[in-house]
Amino acid sequence: MPDILRRSTYIVAAALALTLTLFTPYLVVLAAIGNTIISDKGIPPEIFDAKSLALLWSSVKLSILVAFGSLLAASLLIGSLWAIKSASSRMAILISTGLLFCLSPVIHLIGWRTIPGFALLPTLLSTSGVLIWRSFPVMVFMLLLGVVALDRPGLEMAMIHSGWREVMRRIVLPRLLPMAFMGGMTIFVFTFMEGEVPPLLGMRVYPEEFMSRICLESTLGGAAVGALPFFLVAIVSLAVVLRFWPRGVQQTWQQNGIAVLDSYVRGFHSTWAVTAFIIAGMMIPVALLLKAADNKGFIGLLAKNGEAFFTSFKLGILSALLTLVTAYILTDLLLASAKLIQEIILGSLVVQLFLPGSLLGLGMIEVSHLPGLDWLNNDNILLVITHCLRQIPYAVLLLVWLRWLDINQSRDELRLVGASWLNTIRHIRLPKEWPRLVVIMGIVLVLALSELTSTILVVAPGTETIILRIYNLMHYGDREAVAALAFVQALVTILLLLLPITLVRKMRSDTN
Repeated sequence: MPDILRRSTYIVAAALALTLTLFTPYLVVLAAIGNTIISDKGIPPEIFDAKSLALLWSSVKLSILVAFGSLLAASLLIGSLWAIKSASSRMAILISTGLLFCLSPVIHLIGWRTIPGFALLPTLLSTSGVLIWRSFPVMVFMLLLGVVALDRPGLEMAMIHSGWREVMRRIVLPRLLPMAFMGGMTIFVFTFMEGEVPPLLGMRVYPEEFMSRICLESTLGGAAVGALPFFLVAIVSLAVVLRFWPRGVQQTWQQNGIAVLDSYVRGFHSTWAVTAFIIAGMMIPVALLLKAADNKGFIGLLAKNGEAFFTSFKLGILSALLTLVTAYILTDLLLASAKLIQEIILGSLVVQLFLPGSLLGLGMIEVSHLPGLDWLNNDNILLVITHCLRQIPYAVLLLVWLRWLDINQSRDELRLVGASWLNTIRHIRLPKEWPRLVVIMGIVLVLALSELTSTILVVAPGTETIILRIYNLMHYGDREAVAALAFVQALVTILLLLLPITLVRKMRSDTN
């Protein structure tokens, strides 16, 4: 018994220590905010002056519009999925939806602004339209979690004794509405932190003001205090989401209520033409990129940008590997900890996920100036670690979710017979888990390749990645070259996600 308690203590200590290490850049920024407030004997008045309040309100308006628009778009897509009976068609549509989220917002912008008359739209409408197209996959994922969590036995009984409308009102909607609310809050925060697309469309938002403050202020404290609204929004949103988290969702995920709904929804066995039509509709921004690039944009593309492609992949693969290893260890520690520790760690990760990349970049710059950490400034070590910290929340949340769906009941048995953690991973878990790790690696890699805001701050002088080159060329008016680069970036993103999925499915079919 004392050995078990001692082991649990070590696990909790290691989990909290690793989480604290990952949160260090943000703690540095929080410390700078506290020092500034103490030295100024209050929050500096320019932080919440008329200009800043106007920009905050602009960000709030945009975030609310994008959240509601994403809910509408996701509801339409979920309705289409229910009407389609083919499992392969559904999977193809869902994979395409995930691809949309992995594309950089700048790529969405470049595609949509090629539409004739797009520049004539009101700024709020055009900006929200671009961000809705990128954000609604989050809402689709949240709604699907609610659908999968429907209680199958309860649905079957309700279908027998009640009508369809009663089932929707008393069983389906009570499960979906909390998930829709959580998805809306998540999209609200992501949009509030968005500082890339709105300024490029001429819409002033608070993240743009924060980036300007970073460039103008000579001290960390002067710039960091402007991040106070970001921390407040992230923490309040996390508290609200936890308050409305639908209890019992995790326990009913494995019961799969979709099959019950399928039997009562009149759908059609879709042809590949119908599936292709839906996917093509979602991939409009990518098709518009190809049209805008024309032949002129592809002339000498690799010769001019080959080094940037190579640098992007080299740094992206390094950061993705580091992310996957760190996330795997943290997930193991998290799931082996007590419930309270799990909530603390997951809450910390969600806050990191909500906060903007510019804030992480600012914190990493200050961390690299601490005694003994100057080695971070060698080559692009700072950029790789920054990308790793930026993507770890995604990787951990995916791993936790997948392991909750597929609970390893033999873990305690292996521990009792004396199997070590390394031997268990090598001989039992990795042979079983490697397919999902490959897919998560692909997701992390494409997200790292698309990361812009933190990259701008921490990239080593003279280093140029594809996303940075796209961003820089947008300011010089070379529309064809920008569209061609954006199309190649989108194509690479699609391939990096489809290849692991295709490989895993093929190997599984060969095994079966």
